Formats: sequence, C-alpha cells, structure tokens
Amino acid sequence: MKELLKEAKSVIGIPTFQIIVAQGVFGSFPWSGLSFATLWLELIGFSHVTTATLWTLFIVAASFGSLFGGWMGDFLSQRLPNSGRIILSQISAGSAIPLAAILLLGLPDDSSTAFVHGLVLILYSFYRSWNAPATNNPIFIYRENAASLAKALYTAISIPAVLSFSIYSFLYCTTYSRDRERAKMVAFVESEMQRLEEECEIHV
Repeated sequence: MKELLKEAKSVIGIPTFQIIVAQGVFGSFPWSGLSFATLWLELIGFSHVTTATLWTLFIVAASFGSLFGGWMGDFLSQRLPNSGRIILSQISAGSAIPLAAILLLGLPDDSSTAFVHGLVLILYSFYRSWNAPATNNPIFIYRENAASLAKALYTAISIPAVLSFSIYSFLYCTTYSRDRERAKMVAFVESEMQRLEEECEIHV
C-alpha cells in the first residue's frame, strides 16, 4: 500500500496530469447539464418522438465526432507534436460557447423549429466530443506510464468511494428516518389544508 501511494503521488505530481484532471472536472459540467436536455426539448413543445429523434442524432453525432477527433488529433500530433492535440481540444472546448448560446438563447422556443434545433445539437455534439479521443486518452496510453497511471487512478477512485460509503452510513442513524417522517407530516398537513379549502369553497 505504501508503494502504491508513492507511485500514485508521483503521477499526481505531474503537471500535465493535474491540468488534464482539472480540465476534466470543469469539462464534465456541460455534459452533466445536458442530462436535462430532453426535458428542456419537451418543455419547448416537442413531442416524445421528436425529442427522442433529436437526442438520438445528438448521440450519433458524438460518436462520429469522437472518431474525427481521434483521427485529427493523430494527424496534428505528427505535424505539431507539442501543440497539435492541445489546439484541437481548445477548438472543441471553445466551440461550446457560441453553439450553446445559439441553442439555448438564440433559437426560438417553438416546436416548429425541430430541424434547426437538430442541426445545432448535431454541431454541438460533434465539436464537443473531440477532447477525450484527441488529447486526454492518447496522453494516458503510453505503455511506460500505464502501471503508475493505473495506481494513481485507483487511488483517485477508491478514496472518494470510501468517503462516499462512509457518508451514506450517517443516513442510518441520523437524518433519513427523521426527514422521512417530517416529509410525511408536511404532505399530510398540506393535504388536510387542501381538503379544508375545498370544503370551504363548497359551503360558500
């Protein structure tokens, strides 16, 4: 275990690794936010079928974007070994700003604009899927770094997992049962108030 922590510390201390991890943390926010995209599309007025179609196109575009990003990253790395992959990832990350603005702020909230929404979703997904295949994954796959990287990643996964496991334990004896009973009581009071209001309206 001591040797594992030593190797993990040596990898975590590499500035390139730190930068990629930091980018990954902030870069994951937009993708997490997009988990609400289908709800947003339906709130605009798109049907379930149209929403499913648009989201399928989004996923397919991400697949093709990953292929393109990997190919273009290899191409640029041969011509610009120290900057080619980085430039491509910056283009990918920067493209999110105008495309997200067009999609979320520029397009009308109108269910008749399915084609335009679909086009912007495809462009956004295609451009934003370059980072991992173009830069992050290729940097991590050098054979001589594989063992040390695996140990560092295990440390990064296992420690938060232990903390998460421990935090869940507090629900047994402290908050969950009390909060559940409180929620039931609030729901009961609200239902009784609603019933009384309905009775008053009937008598009036």
